[in-house]
Amino acid sequence: MKQPRVPTRIPPALFTATMGTGITSVVAAHLSSATPVRWLGMALFIVNAALFVVLTGLYAARLRHDRRQLLRDLEHPRDALFFGAVPMGFATLVNASAVYLPRLLHHVPVIGLTGAWGIDVAMAALSGLAVPYYMFTRHSGKEAEVSVFWLLPLVPSEVAAASGGLLIGILPPGYREAVWVISMVSFALSVPIALSVLALVFQRFAIHGLPPNTQAASANIAIGPLGTGSLALVELAKDFNPAWFHAGAGAQGAAVLLGVVGGLILWGYGLWWWILALMAAARLFAENRRFDVGWWGLTFPLGVFTLAGYAIGAYYSIGAFTIIAIIQSAILVATWAVVAYHSTAQLLTAARRRPGDAQRAQLELAESA
Repeated sequence: MKQPRVPTRIPPALFTATMGTGITSVVAAHLSSATPVRWLGMALFIVNAALFVVLTGLYAARLRHDRRQLLRDLEHPRDALFFGAVPMGFATLVNASAVYLPRLLHHVPVIGLTGAWGIDVAMAALSGLAVPYYMFTRHSGKEAEVSVFWLLPLVPSEVAAASGGLLIGILPPGYREAVWVISMVSFALSVPIALSVLALVFQRFAIHGLPPNTQAASANIAIGPLGTGSLALVELAKDFNPAWFHAGAGAQGAAVLLGVVGGLILWGYGLWWWILALMAAARLFAENRRFDVGWWGLTFPLGVFTLAGYAIGAYYSIGAFTIIAIIQSAILVATWAVVAYHSTAQLLTAARRRPGDAQRAQLELAESA
């Protein structure tokens, strides 16, 4: 009797492709209002939605056949960190839906978007608590093993906070206060901890040097929490309403000041990391140009950093930030095209092999991060 084929294991690292594709679709909406750019962004949104559904379905099918797979992934010191990619990839779908669904459906699905955002908040909080717990109790934590990948399970909560800030403007008044408060709490669940990790990463680089050349793109991950934190502060400061808390008129000015000062500080810190990451990546890529899934780390962090620049430039009328964001948008689109091409080519090559070889090639692609 023929045995049913067990689905291939889907490492969480594969969800980084949804992060990069999703943020590129959102940035495309800010880059230009020209029809071709809008259609490009909408196409990426649809592709990303399909990719997320497929990966989620495959992982669920794997769990159905092997219920302990989730625990093994959480206990794995590398795979566990990439669980943060799931809520971050989902957050890009929520944000892109707010941009593109009104054009496709001719209305804003407010209830659906709010519910999806709530699910993302819950997944992000779970990632930020469960994965560090396993890190503390099951994984080793030697100083030389400190990595920017430690940021991955922590950042989703601030991504959810930024998403909440982006959604508030299209929500009915009755929803706005609750979304704002939850977004601020989500911000607090992520940014302070992420800043602590960045300090450890700086120490690790200073003492032990750059990561191996097989992780050339990893330094770029450091700009993710800074760009997202800046975006969240700017958006939430803009959306603040003193009437929610029976505050005086001066509270609005304080919120704007917080958005300007906090947003600029985090953006400037992110700029330092971005320049450092570019120099590090150039050096490491010169030593090893072999593609791996870690290259997706060049997309999402740059995307959220770009959105922060757009927000600062638009809300505070600082044109230089908009110009920088446009340049970064072009870099992001080009980078996404290169990474997507190599990912597709490698998977197609694996598909032409024998089934066993294809499975091993897929795992090599996913686990090379």
